Amino acid sequence: MNGTRAAVAIVGAPIACAEGMKETWRELARWAAGQMHTRYGDQVEVSYFDLFDPACPHLPPDAQLPVVLVNDQVVINGGKLSVPVICRHVETLGVRPMAAKPFEAEFRSLAASVLAAATPLPIHAHKEMNHA
Repeated sequence: MNGTRAAVAIVGAPIACAEGMKETWRELARWAAGQMHTRYGDQVEVSYFDLFDPACPHLPPDAQLPVVLVNDQVVINGGKLSVPVICRHVETLGVRPMAAKPFEAEFRSLAASVLAAATPLPIHAHKEMNHA
C-alpha cells in the first residue's frame, strides 16, 4: 500500500414501485463497495447517501442519480453506476490495486506449470481417435 487513499461517495434515492420502496441504489452501492474493497483494500472508503439525507454531500445543480464523487469530485452524474469508471478515477489519484494474494500467485504458477507440461497430440492422433 502506498499511503494514498480515496473517499467514494455514492448518492442515490429509494425507488417507488408497486411493491413499495426499493433500495436499489443502496444495494448497488453495497455491491460496488465490495468490489472496491477487494481491489484496493482499506485504501478506498465507499459511503452511500440517500439524496435527502442531511449528511449527503453537496451536489451540482444539474445532478442526476446516481451521483458518484471521488474525493468530492463528481465522477458519475446519472446513468449507470460503473465500477470501472470509478476505479480509473481512483487510480489517477495514485491509489493502486493490492498485490495478488499469495494463493492467487501460487495458483497462477501451478496453472502455468500444467500448461507448459501438457503435450498436445499430433493432428493424426486426433483423426485416429475419431475413427476408433
